[in-house]
Amino acid sequence: MIQRQERRHQLLIQDNCRFVEPCEFLNYATSRHHLLRSDEREAGIHGLLDPETGMRFLVEEEKLFSLSVSGR
Repeated sequence: MIQRQERRHQLLIQDNCRFVEPCEFLNYATSRHHLLRSDEREAGIHGLLDPETGMRFLVEEEKLFSLSVSGR
């Protein structure tokens, strides 16, 4: 668990990573903009990479899954 939290912190402080809310993540995932999967499985992070800018949009899997379970 410590490794997971350490990796999340490393991602949080990177300039090319942005943590977003689940709804925003899903909007990116379903947009027409070309994005690539960029997950961090060991950290429990789902990610999308914009290959043009190098920006990564990240969401914690527990937030993403709670959204899908709650039916929002």
